[in-house]
Amino acid sequence: MPDQKERTFVIHAKTDRGVILSRDGGMSWRTVQESDKPEFNSHNFKEWLNVSDHLALRVNDSGELLRSTDGGKTSSPCMNGWHIPRASSVFATPWGVLASGPGGCYRSTDGEKWTELKLWRDQETGAADFLHAYWMGRYYGFIAKNE
Repeated sequence: MPDQKERTFVIHAKTDRGVILSRDGGMSWRTVQESDKPEFNSHNFKEWLNVSDHLALRVNDSGELLRSTDGGKTSSPCMNGWHIPRASSVFATPWGVLASGPGGCYRSTDGEKWTELKLWRDQETGAADFLHAYWMGRYYGFIAKNE
């Protein structure tokens, strides 16, 4: 049996209820035994992420995603295409730059123009739709921050 690090479709997720595991690409999940828990690297999204020689991104204290083309000497917000312009993470991948926040997940090839990633069907209702509506309401002030 190959090492779990080399297997496809194996996903570990660190949640508020502990570490869970899927062996079928996320279709089903189970709790991981203490001895099988992987080590998770933590990221500081407030530090500049060098995407290329000419592009760096980071999330500032206000939740703005910033873009720099001079190594962080100067920067500007770069959230064109975001429904709620508030970011909490940013990653460089072979598929492009991925970033997320309370309004969804987004992908960019240049760190300037973003496209929303549809992680569930538009017709689907349930918890995902509720969370989306909740964060939209908070952002636009329909829901108070203490609710």
